[in-house]
Amino acid sequence: IFHYDSVDQLKKDNIVKLYQNQEQRNLIVQKLKKDGQLSDCEVEMVDKYGKTTHVLVSLNLEGSVITGMFMDITRSKIAEQNLRESEERYHSLFNQMTEGFAVHEIICDKEGVPVDYRFLDINPAFEKLTGLKREKVVGKLKSEVLPNDTVDWAKIYGIVALTGHPIHFEDYSDTLKRYYEIDA
Repeated sequence: IFHYDSVDQLKKDNIVKLYQNQEQRNLIVQKLKKDGQLSDCEVEMVDKYGKTTHVLVSLNLEGSVITGMFMDITRSKIAEQNLRESEERYHSLFNQMTEGFAVHEIICDKEGVPVDYRFLDINPAFEKLTGLKREKVVGKLKSEVLPNDTVDWAKIYGIVALTGHPIHFEDYSDTLKRYYEIDA
């Protein structure tokens, strides 16, 4: 993990220098002295060439001997960071787009026919266009939110969800008292 050719070379170069954050190292030492062990602690360490490596550390203190395991989790940490950044971009786009957007979970009957859907999320533009407020609809079924609407939204969205084929249509919602042009 640290690119040293031998343990002796690592000892000669001073193991303490591997820790990027010396405060974190001191906390690890205190925990080892107190409890005699440390399990699954994420630590940023520096390899022989100065490159930061994310490591999962488990250590045991037996007398004056420390034994343990170091697992390189750098790729996992980079993937987590990339996922966080992607989610931030998605949420920014979702919240700033001018088109109304809703995410639904299709509910089917025993025969697999779409009969309802649950609002999983809606963006601010959807709120503005429909008058439906996020805090009042997310997690609820369409049949609860718009029980008397004449458009069979569940059937239309269900077909899209089940077939994967997109649809474009216009319809009037009696409940919301508006025409809507929809891409699903």
